[in-house]
Amino acid sequence: MKKLNMVFSTALLAATLGFTAYAKDEVKEVPNHPQLTEEQKAEVKQQFEADYKEMQEKFNQLTDDQKEEIYELYDKVNVAKVKLLDKYVELELMTEEEVEDIQKHMAEMSEKIREEKQFIGFKAPCPAKQTEKTN
Repeated sequence: MKKLNMVFSTALLAATLGFTAYAKDEVKEVPNHPQLTEEQKAEVKQQFEADYKEMQEKFNQLTDDQKEEIYELYDKVNVAKVKLLDKYVELELMTEEEVEDIQKHMAEMSEKIREEKQFIGFKAPCPAKQTEKTN
């Protein structure tokens, strides 16, 4: 039962973190949709990239105050995620080391997003893991 809770919690956390992943100009991967042909996957990827580019352009036109408001909301979401991660450790669903790694990644991504003035949204692409990039 403990392993099942750990697996469920990890999956939930991964899904949650996916919403705040930083954006890139180019998407390297398309979600795995076995029912789609390679051509259809390429079309989905192309449309996704076009949509994101349009959203980033609109975001760039916001005032500094509007951008800061979005970033402050983003920070509040991250504070809630940190509390959730701390609770996972308390309930022994995750180890302190796992949580520290996740929190470090969250902090790095938050800093990168602000420095690069990136759009934060639910349509922002999720970067491939570093190990996947090198393969």
